[in-house]
Amino acid sequence: MQWLIEYQLNGKDRHLLMRARSIPHIKAIAFSIYVREFPEQPRPLHSSAEVESWLGACGITISDVRLVSAQT
Repeated sequence: MQWLIEYQLNGKDRHLLMRARSIPHIKAIAFSIYVREFPEQPRPLHSSAEVESWLGACGITISDVRLVSAQT
C-alpha cells in the first residue's frame, strides 16, 4: 500500500509517499521524514513515546496520513 504523509517543516507544507503493508507506525513515519529532510544527520535513537516531542524539536508537525493506493 502507498500512504501519503502530509506534514509541516518549520511552518512549510510538505508531503512524502511511503510504502507499508498497513498504516505506518509513527516511528517509521518520523524516521522517513527525518532522513528525507536531514540526510546528512545520523538518525537519533528514541523510544516511540518520545517521537512526538522529538519531531516538534526538529520543527516537524505531522498533519495527515492517508491511503493513496491499496496496490503494492
